[in-house]
Amino acid sequence: MLIVLITALPFAFLVGLMRSSLSRASAVSALFERLGGVSARDALVEALGDDSLTLAYWLPESGRYVDARGHGVALPASGGDRAVTEIERHGAPVAAIVHDPALLEDPELVRTAGVAAALALDNERLAAELRARYDDLRAAKYASATSAEVTIQQINGDLVIEVADDGVGGADPAGGTGLLGLADRVAALGGRLDVASPRGGGTTVRAELPTGPVR
Repeated sequence: MLIVLITALPFAFLVGLMRSSLSRASAVSALFERLGGVSARDALVEALGDDSLTLAYWLPESGRYVDARGHGVALPASGGDRAVTEIERHGAPVAAIVHDPALLEDPELVRTAGVAAALALDNERLAAELRARYDDLRAAKYASATSAEVTIQQINGDLVIEVADDGVGGADPAGGTGLLGLADRVAALGGRLDVASPRGGGTTVRAELPTGPVR
């Protein structure tokens, strides 16, 4: 009987491993199918089964994390009631997934799901960065704007993000406004950034980004 139990242990381990791998593959496969139709956060919630999940987006120029509205956020400390999995794309930080610590029992599931959603997260990060830049400008001294409008929509398969204000205009993407770095990151994603800023006519920044799974 003891021999049977001992020889059964490796088999039981393999069965458990296979179930874990199949579960992970199924969750990531479902995530791929969901991306493009819903936000990255909603797709990750469904894939990981954590309704409390939140996202923070990394802004490289200012070296900080922000939420989807562009407001600065601090990641929770390790060992608390929330866990953090940071996601990179092409070796650079993109976002952080703040989730239930119970998911750390299968850390590769969280990381794999995050990598699968990396392109969508990068697109959403740019939207958050545009909002953060507006907050910086509103704090006006540059644009003298009294109002601004942010719109996000999907047009012909592209994610289109537009920020428009009623300020003094005259923004120059190559003139140290920070828009040049943003344009470079949009281009790296296969998208384009257009800036319309006639003097006295306000400023409109429009980013067009392709959507779809990471290739």
